[in-house]
Amino acid sequence: MSTVRNISTSPAAPSGAQSRPTVLLGSPPLPLFRQEAMEGQIPQSFADVCLIPPPRLGLVLRLISLMGAIGLCLLFFGSYTSRQHAPGVLLPRSGLIKVTSLQSGLVQSSFLREGAFVHEGDVLVSMSLDRSSTTIISLQLASSEQLVRERNSLVLDQKLRLSEMNQKNTAYSKRLELLGNELDALNQELVLRRQEVALAQKSKERESELYKAGLISAQAYEEDHVKEDVDSGTAQLTTERATKQLQREILDLRDQNETMNSAYHLASSATDREIENLDAQLAQQGTQASFTVRAPIAGTLAGVSVRTGQTIEAGTVIATIVPPDEMLDAHIYVSDSVAQHLRIGDPVKMTFSGFPVASYGTKTGYILRVSHVPLSPSQILEQSGLGISEPLYDLTATLPDITMASRNVRSTLQPGTRIDAAVLGEKRRWYMWFFSASWESRERKG
Repeated sequence: MSTVRNISTSPAAPSGAQSRPTVLLGSPPLPLFRQEAMEGQIPQSFADVCLIPPPRLGLVLRLISLMGAIGLCLLFFGSYTSRQHAPGVLLPRSGLIKVTSLQSGLVQSSFLREGAFVHEGDVLVSMSLDRSSTTIISLQLASSEQLVRERNSLVLDQKLRLSEMNQKNTAYSKRLELLGNELDALNQELVLRRQEVALAQKSKERESELYKAGLISAQAYEEDHVKEDVDSGTAQLTTERATKQLQREILDLRDQNETMNSAYHLASSATDREIENLDAQLAQQGTQASFTVRAPIAGTLAGVSVRTGQTIEAGTVIATIVPPDEMLDAHIYVSDSVAQHLRIGDPVKMTFSGFPVASYGTKTGYILRVSHVPLSPSQILEQSGLGISEPLYDLTATLPDITMASRNVRSTLQPGTRIDAAVLGEKRRWYMWFFSASWESRERKG
């Protein structure tokens, strides 16, 4: 039996020096290369496995990249038109006729009904005065003074209008006289021209006889004949044209004068009626303890603001009247940021109170004009009855049709109908909308 001993391959090394490996007698030799390197040299019957992605995945990635690029282009280069909702109301084109009470008092009876048609002179309300109150008496005196001032102003306007009309008639008479003298002169000249044409015709006949007799040459006959015809015909034609032009001018002047006189008589009649109305109110104030308020024109009652038993002050609006066959316009109130981007003829989408969108849809109007200065809240309240707390611009839009249809039901829009309008504003880039929306969401969270 052999004994195994440990034999060192090198003498003992000093401390701190690197020691060499110790070989045990009888153990197998250590390999020169690593196990992985040795396995790599062995030939294999198959290659390494490589997973190939499906072709659809590449197509999907390309589509996603393309859509992302398109989205970025739209975000930075695409634009949209902002839209703002604005309140409004339907009003007649010539405005509402406001009926006011010139005196303070108590409403005894009211004949006002919303949407009712009234004729000129119809009684709207009957009111009574409390003569035991000194306040009422003083207000009545002030009202009488106001009526007197209005009457004096109307009388003065009537006199000025009459004086202006007399001046225009005088100028018209002088102009017509001058034109008449010119027309007489042209008629006399036309008579002379016709006589010249007749003499030329007789001269032509004599020359024709001389030519037939051989006393004058053919060339001389033709020259005299052509020259006389041209001269006489041109002179007569010029005179006739001047005469017709002067006659047309006289007719136009007479038409203008008739139109002017008709307008004057209409205005004068209206002023006379107003003066008579004021005289009647003044007489009524002095003799009666009650008075009535009548409709100044015929039309439809669009707004009723008083009721029986109510005490009102002088100058209070008791109702508004819409003239018959009056076109309606939409008055929409927009901010400065929207008004500066609007153009005449731009479309405006509108919905109306009392007409649900699901049943009646929307109406498209077109901008007619935009006010150059904003209206104050008090002006907007007086014009439309809308309570708005900031100055806004008045956008007026016209409606091609004021009929609302839903299935078999057809309704007509009335003055005073409230409007919710979608007005197109400025053009913006999409990235501006994205960042503004992000900023608003941050503010809400904060």
